[in-house]
Amino acid sequence: KSKKTSIILVTCNRPSLALQAVSTLYETTKHLNIELVMVVDGTVETVNKIKEYLKNKTTDTWTYICDYSPERRGALWSWNHGLSMTTGEIIFPSGDDQYFHQHWLDKALEYHEKYLDGHGMVALNDKIWDGNTLGTTLLYDRQFCIDHLGSVCTYPAYNYFYVDNELNDRAKLSGRFIWCPESVVEHIHPDVRKRPRDFLDRERQEHNFISIDRKIFEKRKAAGFPNDFEPAIK
Repeated sequence: KSKKTSIILVTCNRPSLALQAVSTLYETTKHLNIELVMVVDGTVETVNKIKEYLKNKTTDTWTYICDYSPERRGALWSWNHGLSMTTGEIIFPSGDDQYFHQHWLDKALEYHEKYLDGHGMVALNDKIWDGNTLGTTLLYDRQFCIDHLGSVCTYPAYNYFYVDNELNDRAKLSGRFIWCPESVVEHIHPDVRKRPRDFLDRERQEHNFISIDRKIFEKRKAAGFPNDFEPAIK
């Protein structure tokens, strides 16, 4: 029996993308021990589509919960809120614009055991970045999150970007980071023309969050990545 993996899927006003993420997730993990924690903001249509899709599909070892708000709570807050509801030994934060390829989790769990002795961070293949340079899609165990990541999966200091840079750096500093090119969770990203930009993408661009967050990252790195926030798990 595989270790229970908690997948935290955060989405806002993207019902079709979210459904694609959940359906490819289900099809590639239905044989494994999965707890899907969905944190949904905006339109209730997303919740309805997911519920309809997952109807009659859940089992004792493939379960899901849905935390819904018509108000927008924001991606970074939502990931940590989702983390606080997880019970799995393995943590995998996910977005709604991800497409899960066959055997992605089997491979990631294999690397986590084989190369990290079950304690550390595995960077998955998002089909955009070389994971050794920057892992944007990350899987790790709960204890590693507590020991090295500050008991959160996102850092509230940022607007949206550079969270993964800090996560990568923290894991590399601990000497427990590996890239698994065989584990493919494709990022359906507008920058590589895999989908058109929507209001969320445009908003981040218009507010220049990438430049602002780069400065926040540099400042936090110089300060040794302080745990100046509330933990989501204990």
